[in-house]
Amino acid sequence: MIDETADTVTLWQPIGLRFWRALDSERRTQHLSPFGVLQDDAVFSSATWSGQNAIITLAYTDPFCVYTFWSEQGEFQSFFGNIQLPTSVTQLNENVLLLDSTDLAVDVIFHGFHSYEWRDIDELEERAEHEGYWKRTDIPKYIDWGEQLISRWTEHKWPFPLNTDPPATSPSWQNLDLPPDSWLDPNIGKPPLGY
Repeated sequence: MIDETADTVTLWQPIGLRFWRALDSERRTQHLSPFGVLQDDAVFSSATWSGQNAIITLAYTDPFCVYTFWSEQGEFQSFFGNIQLPTSVTQLNENVLLLDSTDLAVDVIFHGFHSYEWRDIDELEERAEHEGYWKRTDIPKYIDWGEQLISRWTEHKWPFPLNTDPPATSPSWQNLDLPPDSWLDPNIGKPPLGY
């Protein structure tokens, strides 16, 4: 975490970050198997973030977050608007927060402050009315949330940074009370941190 207020959080997602994701029984992600990842034989698998460094900005009450992407060489790439349910926060221990939201499939890609494009509207439609997903009647609301984000982008308002230079130094932390790396091991047979 780079910064936190009572209402907002800014996260650093560097190349090499380890994370969990759900895979279906054939090890396909939700984009390739949106219904398979909800089945009883789905698994959690660790993965490593690659390709671009990112800073993620969000307000806990907003139905979206914004990723600002830089290449490994520090060149600004794009903004990525993820449309999602508002984020809930759970304090796991003194130094660890769990941020939880539901990705609503549809995204908006912003090419600097010059142009934008919608992405995965077809996935939003395809998943409607399936178990574990949303109602078709909610789709206009989710599209409206994307339009709200586009409006903020047009006006150069938060959560879009006006300065697209990469951080002067990579955020780093020392001496945090974090779980051992083994908690990311999918072979342990139980969800991370006892969930």
